[in-house]
Amino acid sequence: MGLIKSKKHKGVYYYETEDGDEVYYFTYKRLIDQKKFTVKVGTKSGGWSLTQCHAEREKAVNEMRAGHVPTLVRNKRKIAEITSFDMIAEEYYQYKKLYMTDVNWKDAVSIYTNHIKPYLGNKDIEKITSSDIEDIMNTKKAKLANKTINIIAEKIGTIFYFAIKKKLFKGINPIIDIKKLPENNERLRFLSKDEITLLLEATKKHSDAGIHLFTYLAISTGARLVNICNLKVQDIDFKHKVISIYDYKNKSYYKAFLRSDEEFIQFLKNQLRGKKPMDYILGDRTLVGHKRFIQRELSFILDELFNLDYLLYKNKKDLDKDLKSEVMRNKVVIHTLRHTFASQLVINGTPIFTVQKLMNHKDIKMTMRYSKLSNDSGRDSINGIF
Repeated sequence: MGLIKSKKHKGVYYYETEDGDEVYYFTYKRLIDQKKFTVKVGTKSGGWSLTQCHAEREKAVNEMRAGHVPTLVRNKRKIAEITSFDMIAEEYYQYKKLYMTDVNWKDAVSIYTNHIKPYLGNKDIEKITSSDIEDIMNTKKAKLANKTINIIAEKIGTIFYFAIKKKLFKGINPIIDIKKLPENNERLRFLSKDEITLLLEATKKHSDAGIHLFTYLAISTGARLVNICNLKVQDIDFKHKVISIYDYKNKSYYKAFLRSDEEFIQFLKNQLRGKKPMDYILGDRTLVGHKRFIQRELSFILDELFNLDYLLYKNKKDLDKDLKSEVMRNKVVIHTLRHTFASQLVINGTPIFTVQKLMNHKDIKMTMRYSKLSNDSGRDSINGIF
């Protein structure tokens, strides 16, 4: 990703173009203020090599030490002094690597490599405008969903903000002039009662009992993945059939209820036997370990049971973007279990404010998304027309 550092020559870099050519650069720091510059020397097709680029860097550094402006830098017809967007992006992703998981970091780099680098990588960051970003968005519009295009644009803006924070760029972030594209990615797929039974039967067969335990609690409490993974033995009150859940998103505790299902309650008690109050109910892994295990193992089961369309279409690059978006919205994922909990409550006539409380939604607007599922929504009014 970005400029490739020469293994033999200090301060020398090259960039491989899509047509197989190589573009050579060298870097140096200005003595007066130690500001770092990247100088584009030439291309392989133009007769340049890494060795020649190194020689030009040595000449430029020596001229600068003698108090002169390097000849190549002074000769604007032959060379331009730039800070490329690739250089900033490379620093940004090295910084982010400290704070992201390997999987998330690789995904983030992939977005840059596939959707940003080909358009902005070689550009001088000082010359990138909002029009350049809009051009990328228009190019991607034929293949990608609006939400994905917005993510690409936001990532460009994030790299600019990083450059400003690190004092690598003094201009105005061009992202401020970009309007987000309208998104239609609301995922409200939920499982029917028959599908719930099918899923619970499948998870019972898994070699790790924690998969069934998680799935049952996710459907019967609506708690998010991380919240259930964080549950400890002391959070379960069998006497009152209450679970104390810490909501990481809203940073608050709330109460959920154990279903009056003696078979499951006995199963849960068996899982907790011998554990200490502060032990995780799902086992001995760390919180992060539980999350990754559930995500991996349960996703296999969900795909096999419910996601045939997704499996058929996910690798088809020429798929119509609207169809792909529709397939993605209907894909059953772990968060679908939370939607299932809320949806089935509303279908069964539970008051919307009760659903809000059970979901621990801070804003009733979040809960109102499910109100359209109510069996009697508007029924009495329609019956009263005549």
